[in-house]
Amino acid sequence: MRRTVACSISVLLVSSAAVLGSDGVADGFVPFTGKVDQADVMGGFRSDAVLLRLAAGAAVDAAGLPGVVALEVAFDVQPTNGALAERHGLTRLHVATLEAGVDARVAITQLSGLETVDTAELIGIGGLLSTTPDDTDFGLQYGLLNTGQSINGTVGTAGADIKASEAWTITTGDADVVIAIVDTGVSQSHPDLQANVLPGHSTVGGSWDDDIFISHGTHCAGIASGDTNNGQGIAGVGWDCSILPVKVLGLFGSGSEPDIAAGIVWAADNGADVISLSLGSPDFGSVLENACNYAADQGVVLVAATGNTPGVPIFAPARFDATIAVGATDNRDRIASFTTTGPEMTVTAPGVDVWSAWDTIPLFGPSDGYAFQSGTSMATPHVAGTVGLMRSVNPTITSDEVEAIFASTSVDLGAPGFDPTFGFGRIDAFAAVSAAIGGTCPADFDGDGALTLFDFLAFQTAFGDGDATADFDGDGSLTLFDFLAFQTAFDAGCD
Repeated sequence: MRRTVACSISVLLVSSAAVLGSDGVADGFVPFTGKVDQADVMGGFRSDAVLLRLAAGAAVDAAGLPGVVALEVAFDVQPTNGALAERHGLTRLHVATLEAGVDARVAITQLSGLETVDTAELIGIGGLLSTTPDDTDFGLQYGLLNTGQSINGTVGTAGADIKASEAWTITTGDADVVIAIVDTGVSQSHPDLQANVLPGHSTVGGSWDDDIFISHGTHCAGIASGDTNNGQGIAGVGWDCSILPVKVLGLFGSGSEPDIAAGIVWAADNGADVISLSLGSPDFGSVLENACNYAADQGVVLVAATGNTPGVPIFAPARFDATIAVGATDNRDRIASFTTTGPEMTVTAPGVDVWSAWDTIPLFGPSDGYAFQSGTSMATPHVAGTVGLMRSVNPTITSDEVEAIFASTSVDLGAPGFDPTFGFGRIDAFAAVSAAIGGTCPADFDGDGALTLFDFLAFQTAFGDGDATADFDGDGSLTLFDFLAFQTAFDAGCD
């Protein structure tokens, strides 16, 4: 039967108070700033050992060294140029393992006074430095860096974030990568968006600017790729990726299926690499799914919110095969109480009390300001921004490869493996971008970096469960040819 009445599709948002703390910084937020006098943390020192440079001719023996239980050479391979190494103090270096309960700081004082020891030093702890932008409200964005700070009265769990700061050490995005925000529009005046926002389009008439009554699209755009490290406001996940506003929803955030489908098609035809869909409907016709398939067939990665109504099926378009379906977690890595869950769930991301850009008339919130909002709408642009970073390091990565990377790199929060509540888990942007650099090895189905019998078992399980990831030949159906394609990829190995 021909569908003659377009269904209404609305934004997937749960409102929260738009209130900023008096100091503009969340309680407990302490970014890494350099050296600290603390054991076993970044910028501190090892508590269980110290570094010794033994005196010339001294015996390599822990006996006679107070508080030391073992000595081993510091370099597993000694410098080739011994004379030069001696001049720079690299010879005769040993790691001294300390007795339990011995304070490393006390140990170096005691050991430095021995004739057999030239120098005794703490062993500093370094590593991959995270990137902390100078945006004034960054401390409120627990989804990007969660140090256990309190957000709207809820103390978070350190590490319950998408690891954006680590991902930014690899890339801060590329302006040539375009993230389309198909939504209520995006503010043209907001100071945290102007640098990244491209000229947009409206399928519902008028300007592609955000509505004066609801700033949903602006909020989502700020999360996905707000202007970052500009000394004000917020940081965006995609940082330097471009934002393409596509207004498909009208007054107070509702719209018809054909208008939304037209926006998806327009975005695909006008340079979108990623489409962020923080909208949905419990009902749908063929036009919306066809539009998503059209965009996917042009190489666009579509990311969609699952819905804010627990206990019902996941909303369209998130339930479509062409999209990555996103649920919401809070600052303790718990599934948000409002999240619509189900077998189509792909991943989750922070979506409770998310601080981002907001621009309405004063009666409905701040103009060119910021607000807290909650919803799977807020989780979705976290994922879209991450895909923007992935495409910044690997422009040819496909939607299937993106999903496979999420499947193998996301933090498993529910039942082991995939589950309908968390999908593959809460995304880890650093791990996902790292994996995207080298592409993927499709036959490494369990994502452990090696081709083994367990990859066959994982593939067989996914196929038996009807999981779309087992569609190995990409024809949209699970058949014997998927087994043949998997076998071929396995035999080819991984570069």
